[in-house]
Formats: sequence, C-alpha cells, structure tokens
Amino acid sequence: MSRDLTDGRALLDAWEAGAVAPSAARGATLAHHCGLVPDADTALDLPLGEIARLAARLYTAGFGSAATCVVSCPDCAERLEVRIDLDPLADAEPESAAPRPVPTSGGEVLVRPVTSRDLLAAATTEANAALLLASCLVGDHPAVDRLQPDDVAAIDTKLEELAGAAAATVQMRCPQCGTAMRIGVDVVALLWDQVRSNAPRLLAEIVTLATAYGWSEQSVLAMSATRRQAYLALVRR
Repeated sequence: MSRDLTDGRALLDAWEAGAVAPSAARGATLAHHCGLVPDADTALDLPLGEIARLAARLYTAGFGSAATCVVSCPDCAERLEVRIDLDPLADAEPESAAPRPVPTSGGEVLVRPVTSRDLLAAATTEANAALLLASCLVGDHPAVDRLQPDDVAAIDTKLEELAGAAAATVQMRCPQCGTAMRIGVDVVALLWDQVRSNAPRLLAEIVTLATAYGWSEQSVLAMSATRRQAYLALVRR
C-alpha cells in the first residue's frame, strides 16, 4: 500500500531510511518505503527513469507539482530560481526495462537501462564508467575494453535515451545576459530536499507538543496537520 508523504509517519520513516541510504540508492529507498515498490531488491533493479517517475509521483502528492531549484548562469554567474512542473513526469507511463538494440562495428548489441544497483556497484571501483557500461550490456557481447570509441559513444547515447525521466531537462534563457541554458532535473534530489527539510520541522513540532501536553509521538502524528497547527498556535501564545 502506498504511503503519502503528507502523512507524518510516512514522512519520518522516509527521512530515516533515506538518511542512511547511499545517494545512488536513495530514490529506490524512498520508492520502497513509501509503498510504490513491494521490496528493496525490486526497487534497486528498476530503471533509473522509473525511479525518477516514482519520485515525481511522491513529490506531487506530498508537496505539490511545482518544484524549485537554484542554478547559476554559466556565463554571468547570476543565481536563478527555476520553477519546474513535475506533473508531466509524475503522469508519464511507466518506464520500460526492456533491452534495446544498438548497432556497433562488431554487430548489434543489446543494451538495458541503468538501475540503482548498477550505480551502487560502479561506485565501488575506480573503473566505474566501464563497469556501468558493461553491466547494461545484455547477452553475448564483446568485452567493453574491445569496443571501438564510436561503439562506446553509440551505447552511451542509447543509455541516455533509456534514462527517461532520470535525464529530464528544462530549457531557459538567463534573464540577466540572455545565455541559453539546459538544466538537468534531478527529481530524486528535489524530493529528498523536501523530505530532509520537512521531517526535522515535524520532529520539532512533536517535541513542542510533547513538552506542553505530555503527548506521545504516536498521538501527535495521529492528528491531522490542521489540528496539530492549532495546538501549536495555542502553545506559542
């Protein structure tokens, strides 16, 4: 059963699990702990694009469809706030894990999307790019170090295509100098920013009400947000 991040217990559980998860697995961890994926192993083996889509669903359900990120113009260094509508990503069809053919100089190879498990494995070795590429080749294929540079480039291009929502971008112009920019949208990072900023705030509210009234964490979390805010207003008078 899925758990909405507007629910205090779900928010705290997601925050606790995400805080100890490696960054490469954080999206999969949040999707699993919020009930969108039945188990952790399944989550780790989903395409990164599907993890990003699920993160967009969690974000829009818990925090609204509009996300904000701060970027700097590469030319004039102006800091810009960019508003991103996550509804198109949240409402997209599930991302396929099916391998796709890529023509190479030595014949066709099959390539599947990158997963969180692939990123975790690649992070443990210095040759992470080669390992990541090798992990996404399916069936019979030449060793990665025997591939021609053009073949590697073709496979990398296909992997980027298969990344789906994990490779989402928005285009804009700097209002200060007019430079055209393409900004990557890291949906998992946007979701995690909301979780890690809202969870400690909720804990502070629990402490305030527990101190004032002797209520347990469970009792406070059982209240609606509206009632909790009403009690907090009374305490702060």
